[in-house]
Amino acid sequence: MRKSVISLILFLVLYAGYNMAFNHNHRRADLIILAEKVYTGNTEQPWAEAVAVSDGEIIFVGSAEEALTLQVQTTRVLEIPENGMVLPGFTDAHCHLISLGQHLAEVNMTGTGSIEEVYSLVRERMESVSEGEWITGRGWDQNDWDVHAFPTWRDLEGTEAYPVYLRRIDGHAAWVNRTALDIASITADTPDPDGGRILRDADGNPTGVLLDNAVKLVSDLIPEPSHETLVQWLSNAIQVCNRAGLTGVHDAWMDTSYIKAYRDLLEREELNLRIYGMLDGEDSTLIEHWMEQGPFQDENQLFTVHAIKLFADGALGSRGAAMLEEYSDDPGNRGILILPEEELYRIARIAAESGFQVCTHAIGDRGNRVMIDVYERLNRELNIEDPRWRMEHAQVVAADDFCRFRPNGSFRPCNLPMLLPICRGRRNVWARNGSGERMHGEPLWMMATLFPAVPIFPSKAMIQGSDCMQRSHGRMLKGIPLVAGSPISV
Repeated sequence: MRKSVISLILFLVLYAGYNMAFNHNHRRADLIILAEKVYTGNTEQPWAEAVAVSDGEIIFVGSAEEALTLQVQTTRVLEIPENGMVLPGFTDAHCHLISLGQHLAEVNMTGTGSIEEVYSLVRERMESVSEGEWITGRGWDQNDWDVHAFPTWRDLEGTEAYPVYLRRIDGHAAWVNRTALDIASITADTPDPDGGRILRDADGNPTGVLLDNAVKLVSDLIPEPSHETLVQWLSNAIQVCNRAGLTGVHDAWMDTSYIKAYRDLLEREELNLRIYGMLDGEDSTLIEHWMEQGPFQDENQLFTVHAIKLFADGALGSRGAAMLEEYSDDPGNRGILILPEEELYRIARIAAESGFQVCTHAIGDRGNRVMIDVYERLNRELNIEDPRWRMEHAQVVAADDFCRFRPNGSFRPCNLPMLLPICRGRRNVWARNGSGERMHGEPLWMMATLFPAVPIFPSKAMIQGSDCMQRSHGRMLKGIPLVAGSPISV
């Protein structure tokens, strides 16, 4: 980035449609921020020179001259350096905060260039843990290596004194060592679980890579982190978000333990980030409890639970995204549907009838088609006014389904990684290596300005990192409008 962009977190968001020249009732400012450029998000007046704050509330946005009339002896005046910019606080529309905190505490394989580099990191971690203790990590991507093939347990030989469990960067695959396979009793006779796949060699033996629901065969055996550990992970992740200029996130998967961690921080008055939570839609006990209780929001609107998260399919990089045709580099494989269409419909209907938004992970064109069918069926049968269904990712969409995303908000794409400049390279590699001619060139649906429904742009923290400023700057350069404070609206 040639010019420095200074993100100043404004805890009260600048809403689009906000009147920039409103009557401030002669209030005096505690803080005045002066800058060459203040981006407002108001299409009628997108830029300003100053922001004035009083008692934690923005009381003026406009010219520097007018803002300084609100100055008194105790007012702090903050002048942003030349070429700096003031931006409103951002809401990340798809994030995994506790996973981000966990990632900060385990083996970080993001950006590794080879199997040997990953092996070196694991061996390094072995020196600091007790024998028999689980070694976990995340971030590997075989597409970044000289040899793009999936790794195997043999590549981790020499680590047998520790069970090793390494998640792929997208979280939809895991690479484990021989010890972990033995603990989970995964053999040639182990069947693939519903919605998952055990990769096997020519003789049918497990290679050490597990896809989607097969990951649970090992992950369910790893000791659960304590409540204190979850709270610490969450606290560390929130600090990262604070530094990145985020004032809110949509946490795209929560179970009971995650909710307890959030509530603990809330009760301690240590939650300084607005959270919009999505419940694990496959946890029947959790869903039954919350559907009976209904949506929740604390009095300060910091913690909201008003949605559920479903998974239609897997991910492109691990060849688990459900496709209408087979993968060009994996003949016979059309990916994985995590849940049958009728089960997706059943859970979504229960949520909709209980007042919850439904947000569904769907990446492949088959996964997206299945979920569009589900949403359209719900629209017909329930006649819900503005249900605001969400499609998380919508990464590969068939031409016939493109127009089925509705401009009136009935359902919309969220988290379109290929629309984020910093993400395009990685996601295009995943797509073009696997899905053949359908992804050659620049598909029209990738163009935000041509999408029939207004898309939502998150950072997808945990996969691509947590710095939303670079993404926002890239979007502004490409002429894609930013929405201040809220990712469209939910």
